[in-house]
Amino acid sequence: MNTAMLVSLLASAVGTGIVGSSLTQLTKSVIPDRWRTLFALAVTGLVSLVGAGIVWALVGTYTWAALVVQLLAALGVAQGTYALVKRAIPGSRDVNINDLVKQAEDALDTIRKLTATTVPATLPTIDEQAATQVKQTTSLSK
Repeated sequence: MNTAMLVSLLASAVGTGIVGSSLTQLTKSVIPDRWRTLFALAVTGLVSLVGAGIVWALVGTYTWAALVVQLLAALGVAQGTYALVKRAIPGSRDVNINDLVKQAEDALDTIRKLTATTVPATLPTIDEQAATQVKQTTSLSK
C-alpha cells in the first residue's frame, strides 16, 4: 500500500464517518429506539462502502484489508462524531437535530436583537466638516 492509497483511505474513512453520523442524527427521530443502533451501523457501513467505491474509482486498486480498515475507521469516526455532538448540547441525553436548529435560531435572534438596539455611528456631512474647518481657521487667525 503506497502513501497515496493510505491518505485516500483515511480521508474516505473520516469523511464517511462524519456523513454516516450526520445521516443517523438527521433520521433518528423516525427510527424506533430498539432499531437505532443497528440502523446507525447500517448507515455508516453503507456510506463507507460508497466511499470505498469512490476511492477505488479514483485510485484504481482496493484490497479487502483496506476495505475492512476503512469500514472500522469510519465506524470509529462516526462514534467519535456522535459523542462530540452529544456533548455540545448541554443537559440533553440524546442529540436531536431539532435541538441544534433551535439553539442556532436562538443565537441568531439574540444577535439580531443586539444589533438592532445598537445605534450606528454617523459620519458628519460635508457641510458640517466645512463649518468645523471654518471655525478652526477663524479661531486660529485671531
